[in-house]
Amino acid sequence: MSAVKAICPCCGAELSFGMDEAEVVCGACKTKLITSALQASERDERPSEKPEPEHEEHELTPEEREHQLKRKAVFKEELKAAVQRIDELHERRPVLEKQRRSMRGLTVAGVAAAVVAGLLLVTEKPQTEDVTFVFVLAVAILVVAVAMLVLSAIRRGEIIKQQDKLEAEMKEKKEKRDILIGRLNKIESCLHEHRH
Repeated sequence: MSAVKAICPCCGAELSFGMDEAEVVCGACKTKLITSALQASERDERPSEKPEPEHEEHELTPEEREHQLKRKAVFKEELKAAVQRIDELHERRPVLEKQRRSMRGLTVAGVAAAVVAGLLLVTEKPQTEDVTFVFVLAVAILVVAVAMLVLSAIRRGEIIKQQDKLEAEMKEKKEKRDILIGRLNKIESCLHEHRH
């Protein structure tokens, strides 16, 4: 298996990982990184097949170097925040799924209560014109069953909206993370090329 080389966008340490690995942890700063984003960033930074220009690239001025270092610090903070938010969203996923399952249970209970109320109403034979206790009980159970079904439907709808919002934010944060890794790799590469 061939090893892939990359640079950690958080600390600048050299990384090495296998082609089939999905994640790598930087040995220096312990940051967990997605290898596909690192590989895409490395591909973007490879020199093109075009011939080198006749003139040499200029050395970074102290002001340019300082500007690059400030950008690097800002991007590192943004990356840290994006990764932290992704982790929070990953932790929130099972909580929402558990809530959604509990609403399924409430729906089943509501249906069961409606069936019981229906059976009580069907089996109750009015012997007099007076309302019987069983009839009143059946109507009360039916009201509770309908309330359970309505509550379950409303809450499940809310949970589904939250799940959709979570997935959209997760996608957005992952895209931002990948962009920031690319930017940090480019800055690190620029700084590395112009070291004295």
